[in-house]
Amino acid sequence: MDILDTLSLQANVIKFVGSIKPKKILKDKQFFFHDNHKEKYYFFVKENKLVLSDSIKTLLNRCNNAYLSEKMIEMYKDSGLIIPPFTFFKNIYRLPIFSKILINKKKTIKIIFYGSPIKKNKKFKDQNDFEKCLSSILKNEIKKCLNANLVVTVSGGMDSAYLLGLTRKLYPKIKLDALCSEMKGLENETKKAKFIAKKTNSNFISFKKEDINVKFHINNFITKQSEFSYDNVTPTVREMLRFYKNQKKINSKIYVIEGQGADTNLIGLPHNTAIQLYNSRVYKIYKIFQLILPKDLSKYRLNNRILYRFSKLINILSQNNWINAFLKSLDMEKKNYSKELMYYFKIIKNLEEKFKCKHKAIMSFFQLILQSREMQKYETLDNDIKVILPFMDNFFLSRCFSTKTEFFFNLKKRKIPLVKGVFKIFPHVFKSNRTIPFLSSYLNLNGNYYTDLELREMNIYYLKKQIKNWIKNEKRK
Repeated sequence: MDILDTLSLQANVIKFVGSIKPKKILKDKQFFFHDNHKEKYYFFVKENKLVLSDSIKTLLNRCNNAYLSEKMIEMYKDSGLIIPPFTFFKNIYRLPIFSKILINKKKTIKIIFYGSPIKKNKKFKDQNDFEKCLSSILKNEIKKCLNANLVVTVSGGMDSAYLLGLTRKLYPKIKLDALCSEMKGLENETKKAKFIAKKTNSNFISFKKEDINVKFHINNFITKQSEFSYDNVTPTVREMLRFYKNQKKINSKIYVIEGQGADTNLIGLPHNTAIQLYNSRVYKIYKIFQLILPKDLSKYRLNNRILYRFSKLINILSQNNWINAFLKSLDMEKKNYSKELMYYFKIIKNLEEKFKCKHKAIMSFFQLILQSREMQKYETLDNDIKVILPFMDNFFLSRCFSTKTEFFFNLKKRKIPLVKGVFKIFPHVFKSNRTIPFLSSYLNLNGNYYTDLELREMNIYYLKKQIKNWIKNEKRK
């Protein structure tokens, strides 16, 4: 099977392995629609059977011809990502979010990627409608945990501030904690987070990231999840929530409200701004700038951050079409995985035709990135920690897809309805609508910070080591 050429698989039987329990069986027995970012499905085809599992390790024990794909490892080293349907194993794939596994009349299995929730909902009418929708989602979630420990993670940014403000507005008397992880070089954001917590009568708790043993965390993650740790903030989030539990001496469930997905689903990514600036008629002019800009810049060092972003923008604008520019913004460009890039190119092109909008195509494609990278930070949390993600609720997301781009975005403003809501709840606190990313950097034994590439090579080392152990154990059996 070559998933690059077709998503029509040479299989007519579906077999479940592991602990998988698909909840959404279609009435016509054509199988199910995958629409939960928190769930994972992997598959391979063997002897006319599509073997499906929620564990890639489980599949490895059953797939005789699965081996590491050097092309995918190269993609991971460049971008820090392997985007579904690909995995780091050849012949094992990950089911993309918002995909349907369909058995047609000829008993042939197809995987159809919709790119958005299958059920369409009404567009947002105005700012009040937008706020009512989010408030309704928060109410439905919070009413389940009124007597539990409720915490909103805050960074000093607008997304978390809006959720904290809305939560306090909906429940004026509820006990509410605001948990913040301090970021080196962004001390003003911590002060802002503390001020916002005080304004909402929330208990502010600050986590100061000391020397987190990132090697231990990466090795532990790979041992449990059998895949790369794509999201560098995962160790920090895990340690921050453990710190919170110990600080509060909590032995019961914790419900954590997070602003994950706001940038993507409210068309507020830097990628959206870059693509809006992109002009295919003048891309050659930007190629000249590429020659004079430094090649090796780190986004984790404060004095380099502005130059890093400018350099990246120039590299994006110098591409010969907007989709290549977008893939460049993800640091995907190498010829040795060009076939896979062409597959992504076709997906994005199809999404643009479906939504008739570049930004909705980016928003849709980023669902694949959210499912594979950002959701990782919640996968290895303790069982008594439950995460609430209002911006990733499927009803909310469906309404975002139904709403015109102009409601959320223009070149001067991003996440427009959220920004308006924040300015209303916290007047004079935010001077601009700029996004501060949640960054985590880790010290090595020499007292220097690990680079992105070093962390990725660390992931590769531990994954290969684990695979060798699997092979040894299988031979003993």
